[in-house]
Amino acid sequence: MCSSDLWTDLNDSLKYRGYHHACFSVANVDRTVARLAARGAKIVLEPVDIAAIGRRIAFFADPFGNFVELSGPMPA
Repeated sequence: MCSSDLWTDLNDSLKYRGYHHACFSVANVDRTVARLAARGAKIVLEPVDIAAIGRRIAFFADPFGNFVELSGPMPA
């Protein structure tokens, strides 16, 4: 069973055990999300600042429904 059969959104996916997602560090989260969206990627969580860790993150789903996190520096 692929993850798209299980997960309908990011919060739903946290109910299940195992690996949740892969994370990639990028120089600019907003720019990367814009490029992915322009290519038709499903953006699951738009860029948001997480002050507690000093990072800006976003999530998208790959063609198989797996979640991928993008993490980068928060804007100055």
